[in-house]
Amino acid sequence: MLWGWNQVDDFKRLVVQGYATHVLGMNEPNEPSQSNMSPQDGASLWKQYIDPLKYQEYYLISPACTNDQAGLDWMKNFVQACDGCTIDAVAFHFYGTDPASFIEHATILHNMYNKPIWVTEFADQNFSGIGGQASMDEIYAFQSAVVAFVENTPWIEAAFPFGVMYDLQGVNEGNALLAGDGLPTALGYNYFG
Repeated sequence: MLWGWNQVDDFKRLVVQGYATHVLGMNEPNEPSQSNMSPQDGASLWKQYIDPLKYQEYYLISPACTNDQAGLDWMKNFVQACDGCTIDAVAFHFYGTDPASFIEHATILHNMYNKPIWVTEFADQNFSGIGGQASMDEIYAFQSAVVAFVENTPWIEAAFPFGVMYDLQGVNEGNALLAGDGLPTALGYNYFG
């Protein structure tokens, strides 16, 4: 992943032919607390460092924006600014409590760009400031609905639940996939078997 401008040196040093097979674009570039760049800056970064990797047979996955109108707008403007760029799949992050919203957002992106979809982070998380966080029963119900959709939708190429870490960085701790002892939580086992 080329997280953003502050990671360019590491990216150039590490990403050489044969290093990997896939490249992920920027992390939530539409968010001030993340890679925080305009779509035009994102297109410039993509053209300079990511697009040339197609000639080394890398699979190029778009920046991953948030699942809101700001994310949709950023991606639309990025694709326009990156005219002629290679984008093999479109990524997004989903934080919400309604699996139907997850399905709707994935479908909107697929229909807009006619590309495979990668969900590079998702969790049952309420960032709205209204109401509380999901209970474990609600998290399991969310998981079940999202996994069923992902497994039965051929244009979803990959989906990665958030939470394989000790510090969930403000995300509902019920989404933790890794326990303090380093083993998967019950939710982690549910995802990964």
